[in-house]
Amino acid sequence: MAVALILVLPRQVRVAGAFLGVGYAAAAGVATLSAGWHRPSDAIAAYLLVGAWAAAAGLVLLFFQREQAVVEPGDAHRLAAAVLGAGGAAALLGSGLALSWLVDHSTTAVEELGRRPLFIGYAGSAAGIVGTIAVVAALVLAVVHRLVPRWKG
Repeated sequence: MAVALILVLPRQVRVAGAFLGVGYAAAAGVATLSAGWHRPSDAIAAYLLVGAWAAAAGLVLLFFQREQAVVEPGDAHRLAAAVLGAGGAAALLGSGLALSWLVDHSTTAVEELGRRPLFIGYAGSAAGIVGTIAVVAALVLAVVHRLVPRWKG
């Protein structure tokens, strides 16, 4: 939904849609983790799959719209893409640190783990989910002005 909002919303509200979409997608991904319906890798794979399809569709659009499109420099949302990308990268770094801390506990049975390692594992997994959708959305937002340009009128 986050990527769809970025692609279909008008340029003036695209950034707000991107942040709302990322918030919703991140909440849905973490909720499925919390409910025990899916593992963190399921949500992360779903976001990466959406990003891959958006990239493939973007290449098709770029190929067929080359002559008809007008791209203006002001159409790029560089600051918003940078904020989403930096926030996502920070969340992914935190996820990596949290999950690497758990390597020391990998031989301990889950039933024997205390609250701290379980919380760190959950928080690291949630951060990985949030970071992935933020980075995917940042990449789409950074190039959407070339994928969905204004048309010559």
